[in-house]
Amino acid sequence: MGPVRARSAAEHLEVVALEVARLAAALVGEASDSPMATGTKSSPTDVVTATDLHSERLIRDELLSRCPGSKIVGEEFDDTPGTNTVGWVVDPLDGTVNFLYTIPVVSVSIAATLQGVTVAGAVVDVVHGES
Repeated sequence: MGPVRARSAAEHLEVVALEVARLAAALVGEASDSPMATGTKSSPTDVVTATDLHSERLIRDELLSRCPGSKIVGEEFDDTPGTNTVGWVVDPLDGTVNFLYTIPVVSVSIAATLQGVTVAGAVVDVVHGES
């Protein structure tokens, strides 16, 4: 057996993105029985649910726990400025309108950047658990 190869930074970020996206997808899936709009953003059809907010909070907490000092850009909260070269772009509930109307096309999406360049990402289908 050959030597164990250390993970590159991009590979590490991909693992983190997938693990965190799966956690958030489980949260969204558990909430799918009682979706409720709590407000709107840019237009009356750009709705926000409590699940959007809870999912993004979970994602932000997990990403900062696993990669302290990261910059985070999400949909529901203000950007978190970073203190290192790692960044995250988060869609905590992609398909909110589908979620509200129980159309089974909903996902959680997380992309990772290094020095502003996208290097990894994960998308998890909430309904089917596929990534």
